[in-house]
Amino acid sequence: MKRYALLLGPGLFTLAGCIPFVPCYYALPSISHVPSVEVAEAKEEIHAFRVDATDKKNCLEFADLGTYTFREIPISSKGTVSGQTQLAVDYGMVWNCIALIFDKHTVHSVKLRIYRPGYEIVEIDSWRAKSEIEWKRALGAAEQEKVIDGLLDGPASFFYGKEGDGFFPGLPAGSTCEGHRKALLFASSEYERLAAQLAAGREDTEQSGKRLLDKASELKALAAN
Repeated sequence: MKRYALLLGPGLFTLAGCIPFVPCYYALPSISHVPSVEVAEAKEEIHAFRVDATDKKNCLEFADLGTYTFREIPISSKGTVSGQTQLAVDYGMVWNCIALIFDKHTVHSVKLRIYRPGYEIVEIDSWRAKSEIEWKRALGAAEQEKVIDGLLDGPASFFYGKEGDGFFPGLPAGSTCEGHRKALLFASSEYERLAAQLAAGREDTEQSGKRLLDKASELKALAAN
């Protein structure tokens, strides 16, 4: 992968870094790619999702969440998930104040997540080939719930999980694009499917079922926004 810098704003890059006290802005064309994957053995059970990731790698003073958007992609009749490519512009700023250095970096990439009910998520990052998928069983309702959670998992951040943020903090609304809206509704339907499989009459399963249905409802509301 090659990246070519376009310098913007006051200041420039030098071999030693930015000129002190002058913010230095930059933009870099970027390309990310996930090669095609063969899933023939289980193609009838599998759903493959393209993940367009925008990660914010900022210092604490400019702390911000990145965003992940999702879109299901078709699987061919032969069981091939086509390769996915993303062209973008990464950008940011470095401000060298000698004693302190402030920085903001926005980085884009594409990932592939392969979902198979009853198995762990398979995630393939940009530029990582996976010639053969190793399926690992997700045993029990609790593990399968974590798998569905992982399907829509977003950028890691200590800001996630604040009280009142709901189950999916930082997850974009369905109005982002039609493919993302459909992905939210698919995950919602999987929570409902799992809830319907729980044994009735047990306190622990009733609590789990309520949580699963609450997650499904939250995703439906998010998809409608």
